[in-house]
Amino acid sequence: MIGSTTPGADHSFQLYDLRVEVICPPGKRIMCGAKADDYFTMEGEMLRLPPGQGFSIYSLGAVLPLLAAKQRVSSPYDWMSSDSDVACPDPNCPSKLRITRTGLRTFRRGDTTVTPLPDTAAPSPNVRELSQSLSVSDEVSIMTVEPDTPRADPASPLFTDVDAEEVKPVEETSAEEIGVTQAEDLHDLRGEADCNSLLDYLRADWG
Repeated sequence: MIGSTTPGADHSFQLYDLRVEVICPPGKRIMCGAKADDYFTMEGEMLRLPPGQGFSIYSLGAVLPLLAAKQRVSSPYDWMSSDSDVACPDPNCPSKLRITRTGLRTFRRGDTTVTPLPDTAAPSPNVRELSQSLSVSDEVSIMTVEPDTPRADPASPLFTDVDAEEVKPVEETSAEEIGVTQAEDLHDLRGEADCNSLLDYLRADWG
């Protein structure tokens, strides 16, 4: 689709026209069938070859991914603006393809696509419905913390909120009770040792 060369309103945009030409080092063997100064042009999406001239599909495949980006306006610091030579895909061929921007061409959106523009100015329906249904009092109640909620000791991260009656005091054990318990444990150990000694004596006696 060829656009007008005169800028217009009506959702217009601009693309660069391109010229892609073959650069061959003098005296070198060229493997892709190209000749020095072979070229094609790009006008919008249309690729045009001069009458009677061919072009290698492999060379064309190497340069095609860059053409749409080269047609767009880019920052002068972008490598797409400054780099223009593409090597031949045959590693044994020293030729290059040079992409040159030759001029700006203006297009109208309606001539290139039927996809409608997104309405970016309108807010999302979900956001609008939420803002209408949520009152000021709702916002305040969401942020309010109930003061009657019992809180655990903040110094310990292991505790959570529980009712006060669920917390039971820990019973203290006196030193005397601890001593009696240890004595009973020691007596049990000694009794077990005496039984083992008696069994060893009987085994030795009965042979």
